[in-house]
Amino acid sequence: MMPAAKILVVDDDLGLLQLMRDMLVRQGYQVLVAESGPLALDLALREHPDLILLDVMMPEMDGFEVCRRLRQDPRTADILITFVTAKGKLQDKEVGFGAGGDDYLVKPFSMRELVLRVNATLERAGRIREQVEAEQEQRIVEEKRNAVIELAGATSHELNQLLFAIRAYVLVVSEQVDKAKLQADLDKLEEALAAMGAIIHKLGHVQAYETKEYQDDVRILDLDRSAGGEP
Repeated sequence: MMPAAKILVVDDDLGLLQLMRDMLVRQGYQVLVAESGPLALDLALREHPDLILLDVMMPEMDGFEVCRRLRQDPRTADILITFVTAKGKLQDKEVGFGAGGDDYLVKPFSMRELVLRVNATLERAGRIREQVEAEQEQRIVEEKRNAVIELAGATSHELNQLLFAIRAYVLVVSEQVDKAKLQADLDKLEEALAAMGAIIHKLGHVQAYETKEYQDDVRILDLDRSAGGEP
């Protein structure tokens, strides 16, 4: 079961702060509260909430400045921020989104609207995160596939050079020794070389990343399947 999202509510109106906290707790969220901008920055850095509900008009530091500082710090730059404020003019919203806000909720609002907006923001972010993670996983799979294919190609080339040299020496030896005595051993060596050649051929034709069980939960590259059934 996924842990409940963590929400930081920031407002200098203690009554509204408590009301929003209680409503969100009833929805199953983990809720932190801050009464000022500096305290919000400190909690955001220490707790790294999933979402911050941020009032704009506060003493010491307004919400727009809090948002800018959060976005400038790599440790908090990815936190979702929804402004919750009575400043509902178009230019106020432009400033808020320009500061890095993700959503803008204008006071007065109902607690139901607050919950719906919070749910929608977190669900949207979750879908985006899942998509990014899936794309990253696909890139890793593709990079692994390409690395295996490149490694197989390089190994095939190097082994092929050795195989050519060994066969040349076998030919020289077979012409200089008593074949009646060494023919059986030479035949076995030739069989081994042929088997090595088949493996090299498969390595040189690897086009996929297919594995098979080996031993003790270890998997190895399945050359037959990875080479597309090449002989």
